[in-house]
Amino acid sequence: MSTVSCPQCFLAATVIDQFDLVSDSGQPIEHVRISCPASHHFLMARDRLTEPAPVADTALAAMLKSVSNLTAPVSLS
Repeated sequence: MSTVSCPQCFLAATVIDQFDLVSDSGQPIEHVRISCPASHHFLMARDRLTEPAPVADTALAAMLKSVSNLTAPVSLS
């Protein structure tokens, strides 16, 4: 299975199916069905996808880390 960027959240999404559909002009157009960890699901032409965006995954990890730094322990004494 290949990996692409989710068009909605830009996380790495898995191509779960690929097939050709015939266009109005009679030419085949490759389509893919993708799913990402954020539960986004798409069926779209392959040429509209982008390669995985490790930058987006890295940015998400950095954001989660910065949020976890905000929750410092509080002393009640």
